[in-house]
Amino acid sequence: MEHGSLNASMLKGYHSKWDTWTAERAKANLSPWLYEEDGVDSAVRELTVFMASRCLVYKNQSQTVKGYLAAIKYFHKQYAGWELPTSHFRVVAVGNAVERLHARAETTPLVRQPLTVPMIIAGRERAQTNAFGLQGRGWGSLSHISCCAERLSYGPTGTA
Repeated sequence: MEHGSLNASMLKGYHSKWDTWTAERAKANLSPWLYEEDGVDSAVRELTVFMASRCLVYKNQSQTVKGYLAAIKYFHKQYAGWELPTSHFRVVAVGNAVERLHARAETTPLVRQPLTVPMIIAGRERAQTNAFGLQGRGWGSLSHISCCAERLSYGPTGTA
């Protein structure tokens, strides 16, 4: 894999993720390089510990954690000539656990309430008194909408 196979944006992202990996390894007085002669189990252990750390300590989502793995794998392949075992069943299992953990932790999305006439009128009143410190921008549209909403709130006889 050569630099030419990655676009500039992806390479920049890989460098950023690699820098994070090397900083984490330096804090633990460890080399950023995982060595083939240390064995697959050693590499798998180091990768899975890093994945768990990114998920549990730094609250990274599964796609971000996978991005770290891709970057680490890329630099090891590019500069150390070793393809890291990122498809090892334990690495995959930890990746799946990260996905499940975040899926459970996610709250249900907020249900947006419909915009009501009283809400529009209140917004117009606040804009007119400049309660938000905003001047002009967008509030003209809000005023127009509130006038239309007021007209719509009255029945065909002109009464509420």
